[in-house]
Amino acid sequence: LRDIELIAAPGVRLRPVAVPKRRSALLFEQANLAGHSYVASGLLALTLIFGLASFTRARAAGPQHGAAAFAAAVVTGAALLAAVTITGSRTAFFGGALGLLALSGLAARASFMRARRWLLPVLGIVALALAAVLAVQPAGDLLGRLAFWTAGPGDANQVSRVEIWKVALAGIREAPMTGWGAEGFPDLWREHFPADGRAVPQHAHDFWLQLGVAYGLPGILAALWLTGALLVRAVRAGGGAPLLVVVALLAMQLFDHTLTFVGLLLPLTAVLNGSSRTPVQPSSRR
Repeated sequence: LRDIELIAAPGVRLRPVAVPKRRSALLFEQANLAGHSYVASGLLALTLIFGLASFTRARAAGPQHGAAAFAAAVVTGAALLAAVTITGSRTAFFGGALGLLALSGLAARASFMRARRWLLPVLGIVALALAAVLAVQPAGDLLGRLAFWTAGPGDANQVSRVEIWKVALAGIREAPMTGWGAEGFPDLWREHFPADGRAVPQHAHDFWLQLGVAYGLPGILAALWLTGALLVRAVRAGGGAPLLVVVALLAMQLFDHTLTFVGLLLPLTAVLNGSSRTPVQPSSRR
């Protein structure tokens, strides 16, 4: 049970009633997968809008193109954060905000928006500030599960990431070479918490720990190899936007396990394969 709320019924004493948060998964099987996929697709769209990928060779022809790209970036960024918010994925929200802010700063620094390069970073900072205010405001719950740092009566029913990571590390120590199998984390959790009435976590909520639990030390080495390969490929693709996208998606993997999901891999592959070594040149026209 999550987010227990006390309500008054006529003629009886207060009693606890479970009020689950509504989370949208759209066409995906799970809300967190949806949120992470939205982030990857949104960051790909921003690289296209800012002209940071080679398959958008049209550069700024003047102020009108800069204004149109700025408006498109604002709409895309707002849609990205809104889509992620309705999924209730906290990791995706902050990963998306990080990627949005980083790409905006890169475009403002290196591209056709040279004349108003301060606008995009300011926009990102204001958006993050407003999101934080909405999340912690005392009356209401406009951002739902994103207000995870506020104390609530349902907190005792939730499993913390720290607890999950401790169990994952213990599992790796217990089976360092064979692991527990791809679907073995629930069994590992029950072994350590046999009488726990909380919902059983389905994975380690960390990409590297999850592969370690599933396949032992070979799994951890494979995860590290994939991480290094993505970073090297991003640098070889020209750094800048590809590297920022990879870092944002890897940052989300610190708290979840979605990197090998097709909703992330397809946009990430498009960014890495479509990016150019040639940096974006600022327009000579103002």
